[in-house]
Amino acid sequence: MKYFLLYQAYGSKEIIAEMLYSIMTFLNTTKKETLENTEIIIYTDSEAYIVPYLKDIINIKIITVNENTIKDWKGNINFSHRVKIKLIEDFFKRFEGKLFYVDTDTVFKKDVTPLFENISEKDVIMHVFEGKVNSGVNRVMKKTHQFVNKNTFKVGNNNQFRIPEDTEQWNAGVLGLQKNHSIILN
Repeated sequence: MKYFLLYQAYGSKEIIAEMLYSIMTFLNTTKKETLENTEIIIYTDSEAYIVPYLKDIINIKIITVNENTIKDWKGNINFSHRVKIKLIEDFFKRFEGKLFYVDTDTVFKKDVTPLFENISEKDVIMHVFEGKVNSGVNRVMKKTHQFVNKNTFKVGNNNQFRIPEDTEQWNAGVLGLQKNHSIILN
């Protein structure tokens, strides 16, 4: 099966530099067989800046996104984290295989081949468990708890549901998915 390492790197040169470092740590920690089967996909508005750094690395594909696309992906409320969801949706329209999405500040310390292998039709990978929504461990969790308590949500044919207060919250800085998981992104 084909593996993909996916980044979104747009806006500032600092984000690009983080991503370049992340790619280098991936290349230096991952076993050769996995690297030969992995394509690195970068969604960016800075292709001309990135290419000189990556010109000698095979299996890299750059997808240019412009300001209008990013604005559209942020949606009506200009939510920057929505871009990740829309980018992953776009990725699955173009590619098929096991996806490892990572934020640009991800540093690889060891071979992630076992993580690629653990992505399955049933199983996804997320970075780290942050707590239950009702834990109140930080400001974000408190706001999330208030939000889910006040709202009912619609899914599918307008079926309504409430998010349980003890729902687990996971960090999305690292995601391991396959195309069949894209239904959860809607």
